[in-house]
Amino acid sequence: MSASTYRQRLVLQLLNQRQRRSGSADQGFTLIELLVVIVILGVLGGVGYGAYVGQLSRANQNTARVAVTAAAKNCAALLATAEQSSFVAGVDGTRVKFSGTCATGAQTFNVTAGEGTNSRSASAAIDAAGAVIPGA
Repeated sequence: MSASTYRQRLVLQLLNQRQRRSGSADQGFTLIELLVVIVILGVLGGVGYGAYVGQLSRANQNTARVAVTAAAKNCAALLATAEQSSFVAGVDGTRVKFSGTCATGAQTFNVTAGEGTNSRSASAAIDAAGAVIPGA
């Protein structure tokens, strides 16, 4: 066997030993690495949930505001045409609860949107002249 062949075999054997040693050290994640990832995901989830709850409250507030203004405008239009008997006095849906009456004189309407801690309310009124006053 020549010296160059012997040298090549020796180099290959050393490389194979190095690969076996380094391969066994990179077989998975340590417990600390996994815990760090779990903590990071928990923090991101907590921040995301808080933003979601805030957005849900704002959406419920806007839903209540739009619904009560629409009801008050509908009543004002019905009063102007003397057809207030066709007004729906209340709605009790899954997301929106409405109460109010449409009669001659000043009226007040209340709407609650959402359920539980995220529910929001809005109100509107119609004055004697027939003008809609949101938030009254």
